[in-house]
Order: sequence, then C-alpha cells, then structure tokens
Amino acid sequence: MTGNVEPRIFKGTRDFLPAEMAVRSRAIGTLKEIFESFGFVPIETPAIEFMDILTGKTGGEEDKLIFPLAYRDEATLGLRYDLTVPLSRFVAMHGSSLPMPFKRYQIQPVWRADKPQAGRFREFLQCDVDTVGSAEMSADAEILLIVHEAMHKLGFRRFEVEINDRKVLKGLMDAFGVPEESRTAASKAIDKLEKTSREEVLASLTGPAGGSLAAEAASSLLDALSPGDGSGASQRRIEAAASGSAAAAEGLSEIRSIYSIIESAIGDVSWLRFSPSMVRGLDYYTGPIFEIKVLDAQIGSLGGGGRYDNLIGALGGGAGRPAVGLAFGLERVVLALSERADACGGPSTDVLVTVFAGDLAGDSFRFASRLRDAGIRAEVFVGEPGKLARQFKHADRKGIPLTAVIGPDEKASGHVKIKDMKTGDQQTVAVEDAPRRMCSMLDRNDRGPGRLSAEFCGLLRKRLENPDQRETIDGEIKEKYERQAAVMMTDSVGFSRITANKGIIHSLSILLMHADLLKPVIERHKGHLLKQDVDNLFAVFPTVKNALDAAVAMNAALDGYNAVA
Repeated sequence: MTGNVEPRIFKGTRDFLPAEMAVRSRAIGTLKEIFESFGFVPIETPAIEFMDILTGKTGGEEDKLIFPLAYRDEATLGLRYDLTVPLSRFVAMHGSSLPMPFKRYQIQPVWRADKPQAGRFREFLQCDVDTVGSAEMSADAEILLIVHEAMHKLGFRRFEVEINDRKVLKGLMDAFGVPEESRTAASKAIDKLEKTSREEVLASLTGPAGGSLAAEAASSLLDALSPGDGSGASQRRIEAAASGSAAAAEGLSEIRSIYSIIESAIGDVSWLRFSPSMVRGLDYYTGPIFEIKVLDAQIGSLGGGGRYDNLIGALGGGAGRPAVGLAFGLERVVLALSERADACGGPSTDVLVTVFAGDLAGDSFRFASRLRDAGIRAEVFVGEPGKLARQFKHADRKGIPLTAVIGPDEKASGHVKIKDMKTGDQQTVAVEDAPRRMCSMLDRNDRGPGRLSAEFCGLLRKRLENPDQRETIDGEIKEKYERQAAVMMTDSVGFSRITANKGIIHSLSILLMHADLLKPVIERHKGHLLKQDVDNLFAVFPTVKNALDAAVAMNAALDGYNAVA
C-alpha cells in the first residue's frame, strides 16, 4: 500500500458510538417486542433490487432519490428506497406459501439520494409493520393500536396520529374539478396547508401546475379541508362539499370505522386527529393514511404509512392482495428519546471483573459466569493482566459501577473483593454471596430496579389500606412508573434477576398490576417463575429496610402473577 488513506464516510451516513447504540437498541427491542406481541413475524429482503421493481411505484420525484448501482456497466440495479416496495415484491414471489392475512415486520436500512440535512440522512433504518391480504378496516385499526402501544412503551405521552383517506381527497378533487394531470401537484400544495400560508396554497391551486382552479373554487376546496374543532365537524364539511361523491363517502366511512374499532378496543381516540389536508407523498397509497407526531418535540413526523391495495398486484402478485402498514423512522425516534435524561439507561455492563495475573484469568472468567447466571451483566478485562489501577480506570471511563478482584489470597479463601466505583468503598465477600451483595450495591448506585422501591411501596401500602381508592391509586402508579418498569422489563437483564434482586419485585409488581403489559413477558420467561424462584424471593426481603413495604410488594407480585399465569 502506498501513502495514507484518509478515514472518512460518505456524507449522509453515520457511525454510531456505544452510547448512541444503547438508545437505538432499546428502541428497536421495544418495537420488536410489541410487533411480535400482536402476532407479526420478521422478514428480511436484499438491500439491492432491480430498478424496474423500484421505479414507478413511489412517484416521479421520489424515483429521483433512488441510488442506482452500476453492475457490469449497466445501471439495472438500485438500493431500496423504502421497505414497502420490497415487501410487495416479496409477497408477489412467495405469496402462495404465506398464510393470509400475512402480518410481517421488517427492520432494515434504506437509502435515499437526498441532500443531507438535520434529521435527514442518505442511509437510515426503518421499522416497518404491515398486514397483507386484508381489506378490512380492522387491519388499519390494528396498525394504529400498535402505534399507540409503541409510543407509550417508548415513553412518549404527548403525541398524536394524523389520519386521512386518499379517497376523501379524490372525492373532493372530483367535486371541485381538479384535472387528473394536475392532481399530483395539487395534492402537494394541499399537503402544505398546515405548514404554510393559505395564500401560498391558493396561488399553487390557481396556477397552471395546480389545475388552474378558479379562485372561488380553490378557496372553497381549502375551506372543506380545514381541520376545524374536531373530526366530526371536518367530516360534515367534506360531506357537504363533495356530496354525491362515492369516493369521498367511502373514505369517510373507512375513517369512522377505524375510529369505532379503536374506541371499542381501548376507550380512547383523543390521540387520533382527522387531518383532511394530510396527503403523504407516495403515489401507491389508496385509502387511509397516517402520520405520527410528538407534540412536545420539534422533530417533525416520527413515522407514517397507509393502505396500498394495488402495489402487490402491480408487481405480479395477482388481485386480492390489499395491504396496509406503517414505518417508524428510527432516526427521529432516537432523536426524540435522546432529548430525555433517562434515554440511554446507563452502561451496558454492571461489573468489571479484573484479572489480577495471567494465571488467574480462568478464575476471573469463572466468577463472571457466576454473575451472569444471576442476571448480572459482567465483563472480564482482557487487556494486559495486573496493573489494577489501569483496570479500575477502564471501568470508570466506561461508567461501570462495580469492579471485582480475585487475587491469590481471595482465591485461596473462596472470596472476592468488590469495589464501588462511585464511592470508592470496598468489601470482601464469599464468592457464593457475591451476586446477592452486588445486586444490593447496584440498587444503591441507582443501577438496579430497586430505585423504584420507597415511593412505590408507599403507594402499594396506601392501595392495600384503602380499597375504595384503588382505581385512583392505580392510575397514579400507572402514570408514574409504567414506562420505567416497562423499559426495565424489555432489558434482557431484568427478568433474570428475579432470584437475586429484591428490586425487581417492586418493578415486577407494577407490571403485574397491569397484566396486559406483562403477559407477553410472562410467556417469554415462564422458566424463571418456578416455585424455587418464589422461595428465593423471601430470602432477600430481610435486607429491605421496611419489612411492611416488602410484604406489600410481594403480595402484589404474587396476586398479579396468579391473575395472568
């Protein structure tokens, strides 16, 4: 090799450091768990597709954003622009072997030859969830119920999902005489109604590109598209403006059906907002369309999607393959999560097991394995052995709260020396007692789930002593702790601490009081809830300062488990 190569990456792509990956991994893990709890299965498709598969599906402007690949001097291939077109090709090829309706999720990168800017990249990860083979609005409603659960599990409380229907837009354009050849441009102008001035949108609609509508007709069209005070008022305006339009009537009926299903399912549709001017840019949408927005963060849309009933057929998948889906834009989800102080969840390791000398490396690895069996994340220092000060510095730099040392004396006596990196305190304990002691120390370091203990147990006691107030207290517990407990339980470490960590009982009991949250977790971890595990829980409660709090937490946990077991 001659000369030095400058290390660099293509503009619009990124490297991710461990702290950033911690947030991304947590978000991806949460979404995967939710998708699977609704019965969706994962698939993957190639990054490279033939250009005739990719082009002509998303719209003329979007086709320009596809990265072409020159293969043997012919640009017949390209990088996928989204995951919906590859899914449609996948179903067209494999549909005969798939159960219908087919419910899939897919988490993979996509590429767009766009100009990079804040929050917009050339390579980014999409998290898609789609149902193929159902024209029923229950499929659309289920996608939105997934969004509702995902936003809550990710910790967002103030969000909304805008909803519209392409058939409503078609009916209005029919009613106001927008020419077919001008509808794409008119739709793009209408989509800006809530983002720019009414005058600018009117200018677009009355100009040649927007259909050269008469000023009065364009103004009446925008009046019909105004969001108003509620979805009912907006729908009544559209019905009046597009009276006689079968397309508009069908679109409004689909929206009402979605609202009705969701209200029956969870009793709350306040997070849905009918937005008749919302278009979404992709040409393949045929019915309901959706867009997710966080109300307390200026980051734009967190994702969107809709119904695309003709795309699979266009790729040779045959008739009768309606589909609906939504994509979470992980980059913006992570950006929103990163604004919260609790987003990263701390270091990925609980304990650094040092290596005192080369001939003691096996003992360090054996002890680390013991810790992992107890649900404690432990790593062994694999640099040059000895020089404990350097190993402690390594732990401090990584934010690892505890270190463990097994020297010749500790090995001979069956003990291990534990150091709290935050306080500097050290203690020597028997190897068999170390996991339990370390769990207690992790709780004091605000690393274990026991950080919820004091205030939460007070609420549990209040709930036990005041049966008539349980509904109110449950609401308070749900508001304060549901997200914290759910985040802890999605962490792979959480459930395996059940035999060693008093703190998990407090978080576990929170979830058990809301069985709908815990049931998929119980199913996934049945093996941990054996009788000996419950017996072990009693053994750790003497270390809890307030025995009453421990008893209340234990009762809540066992009562809740019996309810969902």
